Amino acid sequence: MVGRKNLSVMLLDGLQFGQPRAGAAYLLEAEKTALVDTGTAASAPHLLEALRGRHLDFVLVTHAHLDHAGGAGHIARAHPEATFFAHPRAVPHLLDPTRLVAAVSQASPELARLYGLPVPIPRSRLVAAEGGEVLELGSETRLVVLATPGHASHHICAFEPSTATLFLGDAAGHHGVA
Repeated sequence: MVGRKNLSVMLLDGLQFGQPRAGAAYLLEAEKTALVDTGTAASAPHLLEALRGRHLDFVLVTHAHLDHAGGAGHIARAHPEATFFAHPRAVPHLLDPTRLVAAVSQASPELARLYGLPVPIPRSRLVAAEGGEVLELGSETRLVVLATPGHASHHICAFEPSTATLFLGDAAGHHGVA
């Protein structure tokens, strides 16, 4: 956990594919609370347990791939108070994950089973964020959305200036557990 007087940042292990330290989300708590990424649909129960009893104001989805956004709809169902932010090109996949699930199922049926089944997020809960948007978490704390195409054309990151922390998603690539 990284902390500062007005901000707590916690790494939440999603136990992706049943493996510790294989997938994660970040919980930022200040006057308001934000979650960065949601892991797979199969890992959503682990994140929901870590979020038990917490109010969730914002969820930022770095990109719509199933290992980072597959759990988003499950988080949305459990936290109706939360507003979800994603790149405009990711929003259609969060509204209706059918095409994304079909593509992964065709490419790798075994991987698709490990990801679990995502569920849609209602349109009223989604905000398209192209970069430059600011999520106010407190008087001295905010997340600034950055457009970071590369890993995916719809990739965004979040920067928290008071701690100089950048939440990358997969913008710097994927690195195995050491």
